[in-house]
Amino acid sequence: MATAKNLMNLNSKINKKIMTKLKTLGLLFLIFLFASSCCETVTIEYDEEETVMEQQAYTEDIEVTEKLTYERIGNTISWKRVGGALLFNRLPKVSATLIIKNTSQKDGEFTLNAIITSDDGTVSAFGQSNIAAGQTGELTAYAEVGHDSYQSGLDISSFEVIAPEVTYIKTETKYRDVPVTKTVTKQRDCKTCEEDCEKFKVIK
Repeated sequence: MATAKNLMNLNSKINKKIMTKLKTLGLLFLIFLFASSCCETVTIEYDEEETVMEQQAYTEDIEVTEKLTYERIGNTISWKRVGGALLFNRLPKVSATLIIKNTSQKDGEFTLNAIITSDDGTVSAFGQSNIAAGQTGELTAYAEVGHDSYQSGLDISSFEVIAPEVTYIKTETKYRDVPVTKTVTKQRDCKTCEEDCEKFKVIK
């Protein structure tokens, strides 16, 4: 009888333990179901700092050498003889003249070389004139001759206009890449059961 009673008590204890475990598992299952039903996935916005490369403008002074340009006004070149003054020891001159326009953006001193001929021979004439940018000017080349020479048969054998080269400082704008730290707004999923999504901006 005692043995049977002990067995009954033992079975009762085992049954109680089993029931307790089942209740615990059931409670955990209910908690899981509740938690699952309360867990929502939302999209949030958050700010994050990023370093990006941006182009930054800067200026640099450089030395530039430029050959000026010109155009002739008209297709003719004129020439003449200017008498001298023997008493003042001033020799006569022959000259050649043409008109040009400085088509550059800078002022410059243009040169005219001309070969002037006559019944007495040939002489080289030379002259310079400063012509402002975009302006028209007269170029005249001169050559001194003898008092009794170059009085007949005056003509131009050839001529040449030489444009000057000018050197100046030019300021240029250039660009270089520099690192810049920016605050960038991003989006991601947030589970309400895993973190406090409300501290961010919830957008949906």
